[in-house]
Amino acid sequence: MSKKIFNQLKQCREEKNITIQELSEITGISYNYLYQLERGDKNNPSLQTLEKIVEALGLELIAIYWWNNTN
Repeated sequence: MSKKIFNQLKQCREEKNITIQELSEITGISYNYLYQLERGDKNNPSLQTLEKIVEALGLELIAIYWWNNTN
């Protein structure tokens, strides 16, 4: 998966003033895994994981498709 997607998710998280720890608590996804996704150390999360992150940030899953397919 494109690093651009994780950069966008991080930007959305920061714009909403949500820490990685808070996102972890909301989604039930470990802090370390979220941190690794944002850094680009992990790049193949499950659809379920993406759905949890996107929902917690108040976005729709289609945003990921859009980010991945725009310049």
